[in-house]
Amino acid sequence: MSIKIAIVTGANKGIGEGIVLHLAKQYKGDQKFLIYLTSRSEDLGKATLEKIRAELGSKYPNSEVDYHQLDVTKQSSIDKLAEYLKAKHGNQCVDILVNNAGWASKGPKVDYEIAKRTIGTNYYGLKNVTFTILPLMKMCGRIINISSTSGKLKILSPELQKKYSDPNLTVEELDKLQDTFINAVKDNTFEQLGYPAQTYGVSKVGVIALTKILARDYRHDPHNLFFAALCPGWIRTDMAGPRATGTIDEGVQTPVYLALTDESRVTSNSGEFWTRKTIDIW
Repeated sequence: MSIKIAIVTGANKGIGEGIVLHLAKQYKGDQKFLIYLTSRSEDLGKATLEKIRAELGSKYPNSEVDYHQLDVTKQSSIDKLAEYLKAKHGNQCVDILVNNAGWASKGPKVDYEIAKRTIGTNYYGLKNVTFTILPLMKMCGRIINISSTSGKLKILSPELQKKYSDPNLTVEELDKLQDTFINAVKDNTFEQLGYPAQTYGVSKVGVIALTKILARDYRHDPHNLFFAALCPGWIRTDMAGPRATGTIDEGVQTPVYLALTDESRVTSNSGEFWTRKTIDIW
């Protein structure tokens, strides 16, 4: 029997953990569905794996959850995951990649180290995982990128909005825009250049822009891949804090919908930004 394979990054807690659990519970197909829960900390990831397996029990016989370590900020770690998948499952084995891993600083402080780490994790980490896993994607594979409404274009100056939303923007040019922000934070010139004092927001602008570039570049690829960016909402997690209004169960609805819903409902909208299971304005 063929296997359907999903990878969820940053899944030892919060929305990532919820996505793994709900993918397993909501899957209705006849194939075996193997979901890889990945996390930077192996101890925390394996503890979450056992917790999820206990909750699933034997009620979802077609769904299985396994673990693999993954630090999205280290290319060597990303390569190890890709090599493992290839060796165990062969070429073009991945059906769904959910890029959930992320980082946000506590409080409004903006400095060079925070900017470097935030962009490095949320934008470059996601980008590097995506480009490493892309050659392993199956026909009609789906790449789902967790972003945020804080990454909407309106946080940028009109000039920067044009640059980030340019329909001909390349990945290399997008990298430069993200690097410009990091360096401008170091020089304290970011506001003069039209960037906000929001490192998390700028990282998520990059995620949405990258999603659109990939959808454009793979539009005519015979693999018929689907790309989406989404905001799960303001969800009570370690990252968002206790004041957030949404539950984990609410936060996972859109990513799980985009990962599992019937192809005809979503794949013609590759590259869009989604909230509450509907296309939103970027």
